[in-house]
Amino acid sequence: MKKDSKYLISALSLTMALMASAAPTKASAAEWRVQPALSVEETYTDNVELDNAAKESDWITTVTPSVSISGQGARLQASIFYSAAYLYFARSDTQRDDLRHNLSANLSTELINDYLFVDAGAGISQEFLDRRAAISGSDANITENRATVQNYRISPYAVYHFEDFANAVLRYQFSHQRSSDDRQINNTGVSFTDSTEHVASFTLSSGRRFNRLGWDLTTVYSHEDRSTLFENNESYSATLGLSYRVSRYLTLLASGGYQDNSGSGDLANRTGETWDVGFILTPGPRSSVSVRYGRQYEDDSFSVNASYRFSPQTALTVTYRDILTTSQGSLRDRVLASNDQVGESVRFITLNDAVTREKRWQAVLTGERGRNSFSISAFHEKVLADATANQEKAWGGSVSWSRQINRRLTSAVSANYDNSRFETALDDDIFWSASASLTYQISQSINSSLRYTYTDREGDINTTALTENSVSLSVSASF
Repeated sequence: MKKDSKYLISALSLTMALMASAAPTKASAAEWRVQPALSVEETYTDNVELDNAAKESDWITTVTPSVSISGQGARLQASIFYSAAYLYFARSDTQRDDLRHNLSANLSTELINDYLFVDAGAGISQEFLDRRAAISGSDANITENRATVQNYRISPYAVYHFEDFANAVLRYQFSHQRSSDDRQINNTGVSFTDSTEHVASFTLSSGRRFNRLGWDLTTVYSHEDRSTLFENNESYSATLGLSYRVSRYLTLLASGGYQDNSGSGDLANRTGETWDVGFILTPGPRSSVSVRYGRQYEDDSFSVNASYRFSPQTALTVTYRDILTTSQGSLRDRVLASNDQVGESVRFITLNDAVTREKRWQAVLTGERGRNSFSISAFHEKVLADATANQEKAWGGSVSWSRQINRRLTSAVSANYDNSRFETALDDDIFWSASASLTYQISQSINSSLRYTYTDREGDINTTALTENSVSLSVSASF
């Protein structure tokens, strides 16, 4: 806990220092808003340890002070949310009482006008370690399969304009991730260790002089250090990209380059030429389709990004991606993202150090109509890895709907389904959860909420099969 607090204080101090440097004069001073809050929640669960073999109920009292800080100015955009939730388990051993930190902070600042910029982010989240161990749709549980994961990132970059001919961006990014559970994961035999990543990149792209023909030259070098076990990951790539606008409806795309990856395992050691061709089709102002096909990672690859807006409030997106990644990188990108897609399915994964290749289809439909808002998503994912235990296929989705019954009362329901098939398993591992809630605004600064959550887990891994019912009543106040 002392080490975690040290990194938290360092991250907040760095963020505050950058905020101060971004607003040295009255003309560029940002407008700040600070909103402290306090919530108290009482939860009843009929399976507090997520163990059907020794099912035990409990009452959990959660007290959560929090603060939200936002800043907006000509040279600064910042948002910080921090909370510390203390969980008291009435019937369980008092040593199991827990203090859980959560932090989401993002900052973009301009240090030198139109030349030097800095992006920074910090995140602390509670994550399940192993998809094949105990997981739940509720966070009011006792399990050794949960850990506190901290992510910190800072990225200074310089921009230079060669008049209207070209634009140059030179960027350096430092990222650090640490886990409160830096240990062996039982089911996979692979650790999820602390990591530090350095990334340097340079991009030279076409300026306003190029009307139809666009081009960009990008070089990227990255080095990721691991605390134990696995070798460090290192990669270098250089790519020349071209685009040609045939008409206002059609743009042709092409790229070619070279990549050199090195690390632990066959997937992490992929070297060779890369190329792709494709197009961007915009039939109208409400639709867009981008498709690319080529070769990377010594294999064929393609990507899709399509969207259609039915109305100003309702939109459908369909994407396909094929990437090499690690658990550290995927988790860091999700936790530190400042613009997560609404309605996107976030599935449970096994956190480990292995390099994996993820091929993922996803469709997301979001919308609003009158007092109602909804989101529907579906995905299919294939994960390739050197170790058979880390390979899996997964599919599922989520749905949510909320309705403002009146100006004080809002109802919401949601459901999530995740079906994972591991190469070492004989059957599917199925997890799904559903919840319903009512939120009532007592006054301008006080809200109350009643929520019911049902969780069901079944499959070939009998030791993790479980069901759970939980009911929570909370009151929150902002000051």
